[in-house]
Amino acid sequence: MVKQRIAIVGLGLIGGSLARRLVNAGCEVIAWNHNDRPYETAKADGIRCVSTLAALADTKPDVLVLCNPLKAMPQILGALKPLIDTDITTLTDVGSVKAMVREQVKAVGLEHCYVGAHPMAGNELSGWESSDPTLYDGALWAITVDENTEYQRFRAVATMIVDHCSNRLIVLDDATHDRCAALISHMPHVISTAMINELVANPNRNIAAALAAGSWRDMTRVALTDPNRTRAMVEEDAANVEALLRNMANRLTLMANVLHGMTTQQGSPTAGDDKE
Repeated sequence: MVKQRIAIVGLGLIGGSLARRLVNAGCEVIAWNHNDRPYETAKADGIRCVSTLAALADTKPDVLVLCNPLKAMPQILGALKPLIDTDITTLTDVGSVKAMVREQVKAVGLEHCYVGAHPMAGNELSGWESSDPTLYDGALWAITVDENTEYQRFRAVATMIVDHCSNRLIVLDDATHDRCAALISHMPHVISTAMINELVANPNRNIAAALAAGSWRDMTRVALTDPNRTRAMVEEDAANVEALLRNMANRLTLMANVLHGMTTQQGSPTAGDDKE
């Protein structure tokens, strides 16, 4: 198996975990982060760290993975456009929203070397300190393509995922991915946060929090996610998330109406209670 040279932009939870996993698989990994705080530990882990995006592109990686925040994507893409040797390097990303990223890639003229990707892995933590190569254990990646995706570009990203990360993949179009990601990730983040807000606003919050156990923990875990990260994924998938939240609101309202009917019925006297 030929080991790839992989460049990583961003050594946060996802990018740092990916870099560490690829190093463990024997790949040559080069990374750039917006600050150098992770560099000392990253270098000790076998990751080559560089000080600029230009230096990253100069290594001519087989695959360059954008692990930066979604909000920073246009700026990073604009900076990379004149730097990448697109004859050699395939561009991909790990963003949880794919249609908007593809449009941003097209806006700078890099669509011919781009393949979308999204690892279904992560947790509520953030930063290099929380990164862990086992985060990708058993992960499924979505690879998103369109009618112009070149097979060699697809193969480069698929090789990184399957051969070096030992993960599985599914191939989708951007719109299908974003609808599904909204259903199983973006909408739950909003609902989880709403549940936390409901607790905080309740006068019995301290007693309720003391009583909370596994159900509450599991349903609200993702509310601990960096709010900027949550806001970015929700805003960039706004139409899908809005539709799902309205559907969920309707379901909750229907249930509330059923319960209202039950309490009304329970509060009224039965025929056997009538007195003459």
